Amino acid sequence: MKDSVRFSELEKAQKTLSHLRLDYWREEVLYSFQWWFLLISTFVIGYLWWKFVDRSRLRNIVLHGFLTLSIVIFLDGLGSELHLWDYPKMVLPWGSRIICIDIIISLVFMMLYQRFRVWKTYILISLLMALTFAFILEPLAIFMNIYKPYAWKSVYSFPIYFLLSVFIKWLVDTIHRIETREK
Repeated sequence: MKDSVRFSELEKAQKTLSHLRLDYWREEVLYSFQWWFLLISTFVIGYLWWKFVDRSRLRNIVLHGFLTLSIVIFLDGLGSELHLWDYPKMVLPWGSRIICIDIIISLVFMMLYQRFRVWKTYILISLLMALTFAFILEPLAIFMNIYKPYAWKSVYSFPIYFLLSVFIKWLVDTIHRIETREK
């Protein structure tokens, strides 16, 4: 019978992994082309979002973004933990190591939510966005050594991007409808 793993062993392994991540990040990632690319892309898209956001709908748009960001960070962490994928080049050595991409996804989702209010159009645009993320941007991230799939394919990502976009729009719209009805 196999000996059970003790929590103290997990703590020791986590501490070692944390130190290894920091060393790797300092030596291989920090100030690399990919690091700068992720950082600058996030700030540029964030600036564009702020410049063009409909401030009269800011509460719903930001709610949409925070829901998207929360779910995407959870899914990225889960996928990495289950060794489905990882991120060789990350902005931060710990936590959500691909936080810039997660932020970019939520900014794009917010822009789509703001611009396309009618469901029929929103669904079509969400399909195009999911296709773009899954079959253009993910392969680009692989090519740039930002993203490394192990037991994952872009075809799996496509429905997740699409369903996530549709679900969050439905949820935010429902919350808004309830709030408006109660006033």
